[in-house]
Amino acid sequence: MDTRIQRRRFVQPLAVIVTFLVFAMLFFSMAMMDLHQIESLIHAMLRQKAITVAESIEAASRTEYNRILPNGENPGGFLNILPKYDDAPAMQKSPAKAPVDAIRDMADTRSTHYLAMKTSVQNAVRMWPPDRDVVYLAIEDNRGQHLAQTGKIPDEKVSECLLLAGSAREAGNPVSECVKIGDVKFLEVILPFSLDGNIIGKIRIGLETYKTDAMLQENRRHIFLWTALVILIGIAAMGLFYQAQNRHLSRLQSMQEHLHHAERLSSLANLGAKVAHEVRNPLNAIGMAAQRFQREFVPAENEAQSQEFRHITQIVRDEIHRINAIIEDFLSLSRSNRLHLHDESLVPVLERVLFLSREEARSRNIRIEIQKVESARWMVVMDAPKMEQAVLNIVRNAVDSISENGMISMSLNHVPGKRIRIRFQDSGSGIAANETGRIFDLHYTTKPCGTGLGLSIANEIVLAHGGEIQVQSRLNEGTVLDILLPESRSENAADGA
Repeated sequence: MDTRIQRRRFVQPLAVIVTFLVFAMLFFSMAMMDLHQIESLIHAMLRQKAITVAESIEAASRTEYNRILPNGENPGGFLNILPKYDDAPAMQKSPAKAPVDAIRDMADTRSTHYLAMKTSVQNAVRMWPPDRDVVYLAIEDNRGQHLAQTGKIPDEKVSECLLLAGSAREAGNPVSECVKIGDVKFLEVILPFSLDGNIIGKIRIGLETYKTDAMLQENRRHIFLWTALVILIGIAAMGLFYQAQNRHLSRLQSMQEHLHHAERLSSLANLGAKVAHEVRNPLNAIGMAAQRFQREFVPAENEAQSQEFRHITQIVRDEIHRINAIIEDFLSLSRSNRLHLHDESLVPVLERVLFLSREEARSRNIRIEIQKVESARWMVVMDAPKMEQAVLNIVRNAVDSISENGMISMSLNHVPGKRIRIRFQDSGSGIAANETGRIFDLHYTTKPCGTGLGLSIANEIVLAHGGEIQVQSRLNEGTVLDILLPESRSENAADGA
């Protein structure tokens, strides 16, 4: 195989593989970037939700705080909500009097504000409407003391949630952590909690993320599935491309081989013309000299020497005849596609071939016959000398396939499709099944001294007439060879009449 074709057979698929891998990597990278953007957007939305919850609780706490301390500074306002135990005897004996007195004794401005703050925060949390996305919330003061809470506060921290995978925690943003209750993870957002314009602590809000996690997981699955689908499509496309390329390269290689054959045929034609011009004249002179030797210079003294002399001169004449036949084959090969077409009958062609080949076949005890036909029919448009050459080559090939005591029959028949069939049937050695398709190849022969041109020339002549050759053969059982030619219009008209 041509090295350029072989290089193309491997370089082009490699380029397709590299291009496809680059495309797949770009597709996967862009999909993952989009997924990270979605994660960041969801994370920002959840943090904004936490901020909204914190602001609503801050507003409710501020309202409660102003209700408890209307002036914001009068400690008496908060103490007014406590029960009064004055001089009533029943009240003096009440068990609740001691704690109340203790509170009144410890009540200063700082403790009053703290109690008012804690009460207002607890009331705000208690009145806050439940949100199914908020699992819990807890408010702590600056000393870490719980002011209020709702829901179960998890103690276990985990390193990473699905939502926070790959998310950067920027300075100034609310702090996000991943907490766990049982096997379920939540996103906890920690925000500063302010009241009356001052930051009094922090609020921890746990948010349910199973919906967002499920959505992100589905998106990830889609990314991997689509990437795998793209890879499979690429593999399939690459396989189809490779097959198409192999077919293309095979056709290209076949065209190159046909081109080489055409160049070889052209060279053979030129060679045949030169050989015919340069060799035929001296060859004819040698043939005539051998014929004269055989006729006029036979030794008369000894019969044995005379027989030997005739045998040797006959060999010389036979070899000269064979060389002349080879030259004629070369010339026929170069002229096989130049036809002079006329409406003619096939019967005279078969009869002339029978006349030319009968003596040679008889010397080998081979009988050649033509089945009875009417000479007025079997008209085709043909170049009679060329068709005679094709039929003669086929008959000679059949004679060569029979050792001795065989038979060759020729017949004419009409077949469907307005065609005439010339059938040659012999009792020769036959052809192996794997060799049948090669018998018309140029230079293919099974004979020790054959040139491989006879059947090839016959096939070219038949094809030039718009016909075809079909072969049926079995090894050691003989061969049936059919030439199918289109009928002439005159033959069709006669049949119609």
